[in-house]
Amino acid sequence: MTNRPAPSPSRTRRSIAGALVGAALLAAVSASLARPPAPPPPTPAAPPTSPTSPTPPGRPTDPEQIIRDLERATRPPSSPEAPAARAPGPAPATIPGSRLLREGSFLTDRRARLSRGSGGEWQAVFDADAAGQADPPMTLQPCQNLQAMEAIVEGGSPNAVFSLSGQVFVYRGRNYLLPLIYRIERRGDVTTGG
Repeated sequence: MTNRPAPSPSRTRRSIAGALVGAALLAAVSASLARPPAPPPPTPAAPPTSPTSPTPPGRPTDPEQIIRDLERATRPPSSPEAPAARAPGPAPATIPGSRLLREGSFLTDRRARLSRGSGGEWQAVFDADAAGQADPPMTLQPCQNLQAMEAIVEGGSPNAVFSLSGQVFVYRGRNYLLPLIYRIERRGDVTTGG
């Protein structure tokens, strides 16, 4: 026999712990193998289909006809009466000769005053630029910035001039402005023509 040195106590504990873990795993695997397998969940019975079953009446069987029908169903109507049928009520008036700004564009530091539109909505009425050109009034979309500007106008400064920046939206042939940033112009900053 060969003389081996005695194992250290920590090494003995590790080998006993490893043996216990191994025995526990073996017992768990054996127990799971001893159980009968669970029955598979029931599957719903599918309606019987056969490749030779007749097509319901009124449905086309030709693939080309099906494609044409789908394309026709997704294509917008080309008749002039169709848009009026989809848009009940009078269309909002657009200003003749005015230019419509593209949706998603931004206005930056544009001088404007607030006024009420014919429907009671708040509008930004823009000052003319150096060339004397002014954009048409834009309806302001409700937001907290509009609420704060309303408070200024209704609180005793009806002729307040704002420097507005915001995003432009288009709806039914009109521009709308979502005011993102505003600044009250000081009286000394406002110049009058003349």
